[in-house]
Amino acid sequence: MNNHFTIAIDACNQEKWIERCVNTCLLQKYDNFEVILVDALSDDKTYEICKDIESKSDKFKVYQNEVRIPQIANMVFLTKMSKENTIVVSVDGDDWLPDVNVLSRLNDVYNSREILVTYGSYVCFPSGQRSDWAHKYPDHVISHNMFRDYPWVATHLRTYKRELFLKINEIDFKREDGEWLDTTGDMAFMIPMLEMAGSRSEFIKDTMYVYNMANDSADSYLNRERQLELEKYIRSKPKYKYLDN
Repeated sequence: MNNHFTIAIDACNQEKWIERCVNTCLLQKYDNFEVILVDALSDDKTYEICKDIESKSDKFKVYQNEVRIPQIANMVFLTKMSKENTIVVSVDGDDWLPDVNVLSRLNDVYNSREILVTYGSYVCFPSGQRSDWAHKYPDHVISHNMFRDYPWVATHLRTYKRELFLKINEIDFKREDGEWLDTTGDMAFMIPMLEMAGSRSEFIKDTMYVYNMANDSADSYLNRERQLELEKYIRSKPKYKYLDN
């Protein structure tokens, strides 16, 4: 079965990288997918570059925010805008896919058993070094729903069934003051999905993502203290229950 995939790209001020990001998605050797991108009100030419690509491709749709909002809010928007029963593939606008066969390999994974969510391994640009900390959650973490107690390993490439994401209460994407989490959004949506999926999650050890370490505006450089603060907040929230169906 050729599952439908939606590659969802969140971008802001990535004019240097965005063309590479989008093209590696559009060039996938797979016949059942779409690429959607939301531009978070960039100050540079990110949106203009994307609109030009959109004019040449029927697989690519571009949106732009009226106000700048955090990544997690954009992921909520992109997931809602994707087709029903699709599998969402999360890509950051300054990163890209390593080859043209990523969707084909993901299709094989999702067809192998009843998978709801995946995470994996990446290679760093420009060093070429593979992530050395990404691994499968241990069986006891999965069976006892201990994802909030275990070190974070659910890294790129992250994919999920659209309907699973939509089961997350949006309050869990927000701070105590009701505003969207301003960083650490990937953890805010992955942990609840892993909790609901349980054994129906999959770690993919093959490299299926390029993480751009040359972008010095990334949160990992600028907001590390804030990331740790919000990570603690997310881990303190109530766990989601395993979905029987």
